[in-house]
Amino acid sequence: MGNGINALRLSSKKPPTEDFYLSREHPKVKLIYFDVKGRAELIRLILVVGEVDFQDYRARGDWSEIKQTTPFGQLPILEYGDIKVAQSIAIARYVAKKTGLAGDTDEEQAFADMIVDHISDQFTIVMRIFSASTPEMRLDVAKEIYKKKIPTFLKYAEDFLMDMGGTHFTGNKLSYGDIAMFNFLNMLLEDSGPFAVLQNKVDRATILNSYPHLSDLFHSVKDHPKIREYYGK
Repeated sequence: MGNGINALRLSSKKPPTEDFYLSREHPKVKLIYFDVKGRAELIRLILVVGEVDFQDYRARGDWSEIKQTTPFGQLPILEYGDIKVAQSIAIARYVAKKTGLAGDTDEEQAFADMIVDHISDQFTIVMRIFSASTPEMRLDVAKEIYKKKIPTFLKYAEDFLMDMGGTHFTGNKLSYGDIAMFNFLNMLLEDSGPFAVLQNKVDRATILNSYPHLSDLFHSVKDHPKIREYYGK
């Protein structure tokens, strides 16, 4: 099968969206990633909020075998019937559209995409923490990002959210942009996240005090019934 390109089924026939909503006994959507949040957690959350029953496959010892079937030798991969979609943001946009979380108009979709791309850029920066070769270097990188990059990122996001009315990034309705922001902020705040190396849990717990609209958005998404159910497992 080569590098997996032949596994991509390109057809003019659009798969019916209804197929996304199957019973847990026969899920048609399969998300493949490693047993971490990483670049797949946003996709998982969109599927959860969209009430899609999907197989959340966590690759472990079989990664080398799975790699041969992927389009680009990377995860995550979303399989939907004969279709295989690669690249985390492409998958997120795809499932957001399928579940009605991408925005109702072209403009709303553009606004949702804007904030998701803004978050994706910052996520890539944060991942430098894990790329550092020693614990000391990881600490130094985390300090620099936390002090210099994160405040700028949050300020831009807060201003954009205020411009959009202060409630959601597309105006007045939940979108995958809001879910993406929740996911990033949750990573920033959680004990097991990349910034845990700083051992500044108390400081991180209050970081959103300076960004009240982001704080309200974070808690609003966190309190979504499907999100509570998902993290309550």
